[in-house]
Amino acid sequence: MRFCGLPAVRGPAPQGDAPLSVRWKLILGIGGPILLLAMIAIGVDSARLRRAALETTSLQFQELVSRYAAEFDGRFNTIAQIGRSAASFVETHPNLTEAELYEMLERNVGQNDLVYGSCIAFEPHTFDQRRLFAPYVYHGPDTALTPDGRVDEPGRPLLRMDVADAYDYTDPKWAWFREPRKTGKAGWTEPFFDEGAGNVAMVTFVVPFSRDGKFRGTVNMDVRLDQLTARAARVDAPLGEVAIISPTGLFISFPDKSRVMKSSIFDLARDTGVASLATLGRAMVEGGRGSTTVARLGVPEPHLIFFAPIPSARWSFAVAIPESTIMGPAYAQLRERALIAATGVMLILVLVLFLGMYITRPLSDLVEAVRGLAAGRLDVRVTQLRRRDEVGQLARAFNTMTGQLAQHVEALKREAAARETVESELRVARQIQAAMLPREFPKRREFRVFGVSAPARFVGGDFYDCFESSGGTVTIVIGDVSGKGVPAAMFMAMARTTIRDLAREASSPATILALANELLRQSNEQGMFVTLFLGRYEPFTGRLRFANGGHPAPYLLNGGPPRKVGGSTGTVIGALPAQRYEEGEMSLRPGESLFLYTDGVTEARSPRNEFFTERRLEPFLGSVQGTDAEEMCRRSVAVIDEYQAGVRADDVTVLVLERCRVGEQEPAPAVPNIPRKPA
Repeated sequence: MRFCGLPAVRGPAPQGDAPLSVRWKLILGIGGPILLLAMIAIGVDSARLRRAALETTSLQFQELVSRYAAEFDGRFNTIAQIGRSAASFVETHPNLTEAELYEMLERNVGQNDLVYGSCIAFEPHTFDQRRLFAPYVYHGPDTALTPDGRVDEPGRPLLRMDVADAYDYTDPKWAWFREPRKTGKAGWTEPFFDEGAGNVAMVTFVVPFSRDGKFRGTVNMDVRLDQLTARAARVDAPLGEVAIISPTGLFISFPDKSRVMKSSIFDLARDTGVASLATLGRAMVEGGRGSTTVARLGVPEPHLIFFAPIPSARWSFAVAIPESTIMGPAYAQLRERALIAATGVMLILVLVLFLGMYITRPLSDLVEAVRGLAAGRLDVRVTQLRRRDEVGQLARAFNTMTGQLAQHVEALKREAAARETVESELRVARQIQAAMLPREFPKRREFRVFGVSAPARFVGGDFYDCFESSGGTVTIVIGDVSGKGVPAAMFMAMARTTIRDLAREASSPATILALANELLRQSNEQGMFVTLFLGRYEPFTGRLRFANGGHPAPYLLNGGPPRKVGGSTGTVIGALPAQRYEEGEMSLRPGESLFLYTDGVTEARSPRNEFFTERRLEPFLGSVQGTDAEEMCRRSVAVIDEYQAGVRADDVTVLVLERCRVGEQEPAPAVPNIPRKPA
């Protein structure tokens, strides 16, 4: 016998060179792992300390960078609000004169010291019958700036011009007019050189305006790029350098001025071969925030780059700081801890050496006992228990363990036998329950019927039935017992047998449900109930008389959108006394089908805990119209199982009645679910 998969002992190892003594094996077996663990611990502690120091310091710098980004964002939002207000004013005042437009533009420029100029560009022939008109007010390209990017001469008169005199702004190359005209959305442009108008590199916030639902032009708020760069360069980033990039990664501000507006962070990554720059660029253009380590160009020391988005312009702000600046204090602490850890390891190794010399007492009995346990002998015991130290405690613990293992193995055997008995009985119960459901369905040229039931457990509470009745009619039944498992299966058997017996004596579906309700209620101490749809179908006419006791209404499939018919004509079966049920009637035309189902279909749950619902069932039924009854049933259950990833939360049962096309005269259309006199 073998135990727990442990290999049996194969005898002594082959003799060769003199083996190491037990003492040295113990010393190496304990001292070696301790040394290895100590080295790992030193490495882990060093990494943890470095990470903690980096996280703590990085959080401070990240907050600082986020604050700077928020300040820029606030300035851009202010500029954007000025532009939106101006666009709204132009929309609501269609009769503004040219002089009034220039006055408004001057106010726009004067409201914020970052605004270089403001323009209103009209759609052709929308202002005073002019083909193009774009009044522009600006500071001028030769306006002096202070070192921090402010206008050095705030009282200097603003310049005026019509952009249409400089170039045709409707030309597709001018994205600042083309994109808002196409999308109708406001936003910041990519940096561009405004050749012919401002004659400076700038970025622009553009707001489209309209009248009568038609695009009429844009209001522009321009910011000089060199003014913005000067502002960024004055950011108080401790020992760091600042960069700002556009949504495409283009440098708007960068320490290397030769790359501003001429290359992107991705160009820099390609030129230098630093792949981490490309990863950083993707994170920045996607609007992320965080930090990363990048090898600094021309400097062996890596730098930490902290970045945060400027949401209003979809730009990204970054500050690069040398790693030594952040990690200097942490490195000193790491060296101190490493020295202490190395001293501790040496002391432990010396202690293990002396302990190994002591713990070389007779262990052969314990070794043989372990070998016996590995061979599967659970009755093995250690006899030498006189020692009171750890070895003696180990021997006593070993004896206790083997005793408990023996008891545990016996308990597992008993549990496995009991489980097998229960599962065997459940398999038999499943076979019996499956035998109660029809395996063969009536085969008639006038109609086809087919059903499938898939229980959530070994046995379930759903059932269906189909049998030929007196007078040439066919009875179809589908039901769903409350609950799941064995109790539901037993109640299902009672309900199915009761319905079959009553169907032989009563012809009215409503009468059958009323009698079944009384019979099932009398022996229903657990308060269970069943929802039930019972119909009597006349194959030659397509007429279906039915009664519905609280069951989901079936769907009629006739080539168009699936629609519900045969709604409830009474309450559930087996719960309340003296219930009366009405009888409904409908007719199936040749080629039409009736799809009956239990709530396990619509209440099936996906792994994300979402119900299947009628919203998904109806398109599926529309897609399988025209297939025969058997294929429709099997595809329905397969779709539900796929939606639930194979884990059924409830029994799933479907039944399809299909009237075949055999060339007989079609019956006159009948209104579905017409109630008749109650039973």
